[in-house]
Amino acid sequence: MKKLMLFAAAGLMAMACSTKYLEPEVIPDPNPTHGLEPSEVVELTFSAANQNEVVVRMKGSDASSTLTAVLAEELEDDIVLNVSLDREYLLDAAEDLLPTDFYDMDGDIIEIEAGERGGEINVDFYVEDMPFAKTYVLPLILEPESAGVVCKENRVVYKVSRAPQKDIEMIAFPEVNNINPLNYGEVLLKDGTPFFDYVVLFAYNINYNAAEDRVYLHSNPNCQALLDESETYLQPLRRKGIKVLMGLLGNHDAAGLAQLSDWGAKEFAKEVAAAIKKYGMDGVNLDDEYSTSPISGNKWFASHGAAAGSRLCYELKQAMKEAKCDDSIVSIFNCGALYTMPAVDGHDPSEFIDQCVGNYGGRGRTSGSMTKKWATGGSYECNDGDYASASTAKSIKNDGYGFMMYFNPDPASMRGYFGENGYFSQAAQGAYGQKCQPMKQWYKKIGEGEYDPKPYNW
Repeated sequence: MKKLMLFAAAGLMAMACSTKYLEPEVIPDPNPTHGLEPSEVVELTFSAANQNEVVVRMKGSDASSTLTAVLAEELEDDIVLNVSLDREYLLDAAEDLLPTDFYDMDGDIIEIEAGERGGEINVDFYVEDMPFAKTYVLPLILEPESAGVVCKENRVVYKVSRAPQKDIEMIAFPEVNNINPLNYGEVLLKDGTPFFDYVVLFAYNINYNAAEDRVYLHSNPNCQALLDESETYLQPLRRKGIKVLMGLLGNHDAAGLAQLSDWGAKEFAKEVAAAIKKYGMDGVNLDDEYSTSPISGNKWFASHGAAAGSRLCYELKQAMKEAKCDDSIVSIFNCGALYTMPAVDGHDPSEFIDQCVGNYGGRGRTSGSMTKKWATGGSYECNDGDYASASTAKSIKNDGYGFMMYFNPDPASMRGYFGENGYFSQAAQGAYGQKCQPMKQWYKKIGEGEYDPKPYNW
């Protein structure tokens, strides 16, 4: 049997500010052979490059996706792939089929001409008149038109919903040594929208291996477990529209987030970007604490300061773009040297920093041409019982700040933050004009490197 590899990707482009979240999922095909002998069948393997499920949450703007089929090698004959609704998927789907008023495709076939390597069609999604907080599905199946061609793993499922435009967004910083991050997907506004928009996993470390003379990304057992089981603990958050960031922190040696050389920053950024891509995350947050002095004269290091911190932010942004991490985010915690951030190679900080998170009791500090929309208007240490009242949250929003941050809210010991009458609900009333829903379930952390995927009644 001649085997050819067909790779396809469903990429999502925002016409304004829509966002893509992905979950790898393989759905086997019955693999019909049209009655031919195996030796007569050309095998085409469809892979959506970890994009078999594409979540489209539109916030006030339309969105567009390109469905692309790419051959691993050229063929001597033309190939036609029919694109149609996957009726088999719809038989068991819990969601409703996306009405035709809300999408349009620029064709129902993908053509790959002889000697060519690929083809594509576009799918456009329309937000106008779509109800809020309702998810629709658009399951598509690609099937070869010619006998003797078999296509496997040939399904893409779009899950489409309309989310309210939030004038201010909420950030959770859980200490993952103690808290299961799935909890933050359970805090919902009355209309079903998640209260939290970002979850920063606190914290992964920057470390230095003296024997190998190498700065590297370090994960303790709890952090590594979340990476290894990303499909269980991280991707459910992303499917709800919550962005998951890798929190980076110093770890008591010469490696630091604001003391790498230009070369060292570029090398470390490559490693971080590879992890973001591999484990399906949305970006990073930098917290410049707990590092010792850099090693003078070592190629990895530079003097501690804002210039080195800004350089690492710049290199992280570039590395994640090169690794094709979609909508990659660079966030900073205003601590250590990460306050006033200088330009890098003529690039304004607004070009490579997306969030400025203020320390507890303060507001985020911006640099360059950034406005308040880049910054937190309030940061709350939940271990100390800090919270924002409805009037405070409303004032922060009206002042034009883009974010509010809560550090380490733990449902196991801080029930006062959660639920319809909790502190989050008060902030929601001020920020969005609606409370949170009663909590229905929560998730436990059960041991070193162990999280429980089972939901428990609240």
